[in-house]
Amino acid sequence: MTKEDWEFLVEVFDALSFSSLVPANTIKAARVVLDDAKPPEPVAIGIDIDGTIDECPEFFSKLSNAFADATYILTGRDPEDVADTAKDLSEFGISFDTIHHAENWEDKAKICQKHKIRIMFEDQDEYIEHIPEDVLVLKVRNGGNYDFKNGKWLR
Repeated sequence: MTKEDWEFLVEVFDALSFSSLVPANTIKAARVVLDDAKPPEPVAIGIDIDGTIDECPEFFSKLSNAFADATYILTGRDPEDVADTAKDLSEFGISFDTIHHAENWEDKAKICQKHKIRIMFEDQDEYIEHIPEDVLVLKVRNGGNYDFKNGKWLR
């Protein structure tokens, strides 16, 4: 449930309290539950580009356009190439709030903390190892990190 959904329900219950369509005790009980509930926290996701978005652009396009409250692109690409990076993301159909360039492994962790990213899609262990514990990390399998012939992760 989004914050807007929660706020809408509050308005509906307020309006119903003046109606005879729903018994007053039902409205009162529902309103107690709703008042005790907190609107959900926004969900921010972080997505790497190379080895992640480009491995399955259709999935990440749908994800970035439908799921997250905020989508941050975290990449090791050269910051001077931001125009090319934005063009690539556009061609992949990715909706995003900001592109962040990480100069090293620790940078992605700092970006996750700063922007309260709660879900991170990444393909490289070196980056994953530094991402904070409270961030759900989903590792994307690709030819650079997985030996498909022998069925083993590479390190």
